[in-house]
Amino acid sequence: MDVHRVVNVRRIAACEDSDERHAGVAGGGDDEPIALGQAPLGELQAAELILFERIRTGQIDDEVGTAVHDTRQRVGQQRQVALVAGAVLGFAAPARAELAFLANGRTISVKGHRIEQDRVILQLRGGGEITFSDTAISHFEADEVPYPEPHPVVLPVPVAAATASPRPFADIVEEVAGAAGVPAKLVHAVIQVESNYQERARSPKGAMGLMQLMPDTARQYAVADPYDPRANIEAGTRHLRSLMDRYPLNLALAAYNAGAAAVDRFGGIPPYAETRDYVARILRLTQ
Repeated sequence: MDVHRVVNVRRIAACEDSDERHAGVAGGGDDEPIALGQAPLGELQAAELILFERIRTGQIDDEVGTAVHDTRQRVGQQRQVALVAGAVLGFAAPARAELAFLANGRTISVKGHRIEQDRVILQLRGGGEITFSDTAISHFEADEVPYPEPHPVVLPVPVAAATASPRPFADIVEEVAGAAGVPAKLVHAVIQVESNYQERARSPKGAMGLMQLMPDTARQYAVADPYDPRANIEAGTRHLRSLMDRYPLNLALAAYNAGAAAVDRFGGIPPYAETRDYVARILRLTQ
């Protein structure tokens, strides 16, 4: 037969457990056939695995089996070209393995083999194994065609948490939070949600600075400059502490955002989308 007979690799790989796979071996269908000797390396391995199984189980005719055998020289040329690309893409040096000669005269290029009692197990290049009885294998010879072996994947080493940059105003927060008996992590969460650490932040409603003090709150705690980081954090933390003494934490946060009067009026977190989201975000940050 013509050794340039083509194998529709796509249909073989896609049509498992179907009569369509056998039709795919002979070409045809809507997909464009690919010449076996010109198939990309990954597709070629998939086609080999399927064809080897069909050869082993006798489900493939001698004509196609002969075509696979006769195209080995062209396959070798294709893989040698792949080695050049592999050198660029980071493959290791090529590995040489062996040819398994079957008793029926055909050959299979494999990565290796092992013998278990009366069975010979071939390790396929594309992954996986195929088993023959010991009488089905005539002998093995070295394979002269080189094949690239990929480098093992090296995962990046994560940066230790200890090397992470400290949060802004960390010294002030630690000092002020400790004096007020409020967890520093909670104060940082409030600052992050309120102003994202922008000390000159001002809301449309007039809230100012890192912890977004309202004018009445700034006056209550005698804050001369609400944009001064230390003065703002001290007043905001003291105000938060007073609310925590009055309410559970989730209601204290709701009161910091919407006001204590709103919490008292609704008997819990007010039904404001902004306030509910505010409380949920801060609690997530403190977990």
